[in-house]
Amino acid sequence: AKRAGVAWPTFLMAALGVCLHRERGLAEVVLGLPVTGRRTPAARRTPAMLSNVLPMRLELSPADSVAEVARRASAEARRVLRHQRFPAQELRRERGLGVREPQSGPAVNVLAFDDSLAFGPLPATLHNLSVGPVEELAVAAHASYGDGGIRIDLLADADRYDEAGLARHHEAFCRLLEAFAEDPERPVGALPLVPAPEHARLVRLGTGPVAAGGALPTLPEQFAAQAARTPWATAVVSGEESLTFAELDARVRALTTELVS
Repeated sequence: AKRAGVAWPTFLMAALGVCLHRERGLAEVVLGLPVTGRRTPAARRTPAMLSNVLPMRLELSPADSVAEVARRASAEARRVLRHQRFPAQELRRERGLGVREPQSGPAVNVLAFDDSLAFGPLPATLHNLSVGPVEELAVAAHASYGDGGIRIDLLADADRYDEAGLARHHEAFCRLLEAFAEDPERPVGALPLVPAPEHARLVRLGTGPVAAGGALPTLPEQFAAQAARTPWATAVVSGEESLTFAELDARVRALTTELVS
């Protein structure tokens, strides 16, 4: 973070943005930026529920260097922070979002607290059990003032992620974060997402001998063949509406003609 010229929380946000960019192929990601909403001394002294989560957009390209992405994230975070008093529920209402629709993508929640605690001569350990509801995915970075370390937790909506999938995401993010910190001039498109043995295995899958019988048919070719074999069989169902292969094929051809013209 120092070599890129940004604060480490911003560095984490940039790393999460790159992880989403690489995993989902997005040219622009929208991160959730949790903020205190306390911009004045009076607000900081007053017990109240003022925290907020702001949507933060980050444009990315595989050719961008780590330092470029980090500085871009830093500038965008400063711009977004000027609007931290705008209530998230009002923004949700203005955008017409439902209760279960996420307002932003995964968030980075930096929890930098003094975790040293003692009762007389007896030391105690603090455990943060929850950081609040998670719309999709959240990175919780626990920074310890005691030993100077950082613990990365990954939190998720249980309806979208199971425990095994979340563990894989955590491993991939930590691996990318380590590579992210090694060389600030490295292009983000060259950062590893999978372990070296897994990468080698995936490469081998695409370099084996050609299967007997030549190349496999493409998806459009397979669909056309199926439509010819069973034109009146049901192809797709949406609610109470369904289409046969013949009907779907006719719609596809009509759309293709419209697009070409």
